[in-house]
Amino acid sequence: MTTTAGIDLGALDVDSAAGHEVAEKRAEESRVDFDRVKALRLKAEETVFVRFLNDFDKHSGPLSSWITVRVHKYHATKEKPEDRKGNWPSNMDAVCRNDKIFKNLKFGSWSGKPEHSACYLCDMGEGRATDVTWALVALLEPVEDEKGKLIGLKTAMKDVQRGEKGKTEVVTVQDIRLLTMGWSNFFSDIAALADMNETVLNYDLKIRRKGSGRNDTEYKFSPVAPRTVKVDGENVLLDLRDKALMDRFFPEVPNLLGLIVERATEQYYDRWFIPGRDGFESDEEESEGRVSTKPATPAPNNDRDPERMDALRRRALGESYDSDEESASEEPASTLRSL
Repeated sequence: MTTTAGIDLGALDVDSAAGHEVAEKRAEESRVDFDRVKALRLKAEETVFVRFLNDFDKHSGPLSSWITVRVHKYHATKEKPEDRKGNWPSNMDAVCRNDKIFKNLKFGSWSGKPEHSACYLCDMGEGRATDVTWALVALLEPVEDEKGKLIGLKTAMKDVQRGEKGKTEVVTVQDIRLLTMGWSNFFSDIAALADMNETVLNYDLKIRRKGSGRNDTEYKFSPVAPRTVKVDGENVLLDLRDKALMDRFFPEVPNLLGLIVERATEQYYDRWFIPGRDGFESDEEESEGRVSTKPATPAPNNDRDPERMDALRRRALGESYDSDEESASEEPASTLRSL
């Protein structure tokens, strides 16, 4: 075999490096994103394991329950401004500013004119907003034995950048994902499972997507039996309705309400939809649908907390606030058993 610089080319493991699929996988593995909550999107025939962090019942769990608001789905964005660098998305989701969740905030007209409502997209008549249910989940990784048999699950981790321009650092955090799906084709089946167990917070869930098109896609849900974790030397059922367990094993859950409000701010609409307006805080922000490069704000312990409500109102008005977070620790692997 031909050699180059004394290296036998025939000895190279070309299969591990050849082809577009390898290139795509390596690029994904090596990329370090700014700290932001990504949506959970399943490809055709893909299977994932998750642990819900928000319960289906508004009176259950230490965090907010599932939230349903109207969303302008996949709405076309405005033309890319000439001064913007990088990629520009062709469409974005936006929470409708006329949704009743904002009724106490009294959003004004988007244009300042009395004939206009608070929502630019509603007034332009460019796509009806539909109800979408939101929840946060922790993405889980399979644990296999030496023979490749699935024996458990553990919380997936990811590397992210945190900090401001010129002062960023890479930290490892839990891979928390945002679920934004319809009720009839997704959340209703999960709610039926949760209703039998009175919660969705005490077991892991296997989700499989079948089909790839709008008319042939369906989701299958299989609960995994409740698991135990070590707490002070004792085996304890991992039931995230227990605030102490939530804080211990998922200490940096983003604020679900905050994520919703971010997509309804004037700044968000100015950035992506309203021609002639900017909406960018600085030239360093990338055109990828991220509202801020700041770390996600930890979820409150009580939805009626006055400080949380004040922060929510400030975010809804386009203001920002900082938070200090420590990197999250990995949750112990579970024992995999079917319910």
